[in-house]
Amino acid sequence: MLPSFAARVLSRVYMPSGLLAGNHFTAIARQRVVARTFLTTAPAFEPRAAAKDKATADKKAPAKKRAPSATKGKSAEKRAAEKEKAAKAKEKEKERARKEREKERKKQRELKARERKKQRDLQAKERKAAQKDGLASRIKAPLRGPYELNLKIPKDQRPPKSPPNAYMVFISEYQAGVGLAGKTREEINKVFAEGAQKWNALDEEAKNEYRKKAEVFKKEYNERIQQWYTTAHPRIIKAAKLQKMRLGKVSEDLKRPVAPYIKFHQEHWDKLEAPVGVSMQEGIAIRGKKISEMWHAASQEERERYVDEYKKEVAEYQKREAEQAAAALAQSS
Repeated sequence: MLPSFAARVLSRVYMPSGLLAGNHFTAIARQRVVARTFLTTAPAFEPRAAAKDKATADKKAPAKKRAPSATKGKSAEKRAAEKEKAAKAKEKEKERARKEREKERKKQRELKARERKKQRDLQAKERKAAQKDGLASRIKAPLRGPYELNLKIPKDQRPPKSPPNAYMVFISEYQAGVGLAGKTREEINKVFAEGAQKWNALDEEAKNEYRKKAEVFKKEYNERIQQWYTTAHPRIIKAAKLQKMRLGKVSEDLKRPVAPYIKFHQEHWDKLEAPVGVSMQEGIAIRGKKISEMWHAASQEERERYVDEYKKEVAEYQKREAEQAAAALAQSS
């Protein structure tokens, strides 16, 4: 492209053209025009060719991947090392916390085991002392509730057995007539089955005879149980109740005094008429609410009278209980 351009320009400058062809100044001017034209137009051709060649080269040559710098590689390795170090430190902290928790649990288990051993040793000591000293030590032993009772009642201090009913009276007489000595369990069960059949076959008149005998046994039992209530140690009575032994009703004069409001409630309960047209539970609630309102509406003097009576009855009850305890201990020693 450059030779063709130079040929066109030079042909205009150095070839003769009319009258000005031999003029020296015209030649110089034309040379300057050529030089200026060449300087201003030649670069315009070169960058276009260079850009075109470069674009073609870029299409043909594959793009080169930039290699990671050494500084960047070192930073990534350092970050990975720091991350691994932090993970190890966290795992180490978790292991330390786990060991601390396990150590604390082991300590608590040891403390509980020592406490249980101490409690067992104390109970064994109390049982040994009770066996050595008799009823006095057993009575001094603490009552720990219905499921942890530590007072064993001697046989001679236990309450009398409950009386038999009419059917049991009949069965006792029947098996005494048949005889159970030397019989196997199956034969004994057969005897009881036959006795039940015979009882069902009795008429009402025959059953009433056995009911009368049962009433006699019940009367004798009531006398024995009241005697037991008046002679047994108060803690023996409490232990028998906690051990769910079958006990008859205690007489009113031997019962512990009731609180002032309870006594007021008992005195006024029968005086109120039962509500009509309501269920039994609703009637009880209505009557109880009325008695509560009557108690709060009562004068201060009336309520103090109930309180004074209660204190007097409690003092008498405690005195009688102490005398009964001393008599029971003196009898057992």
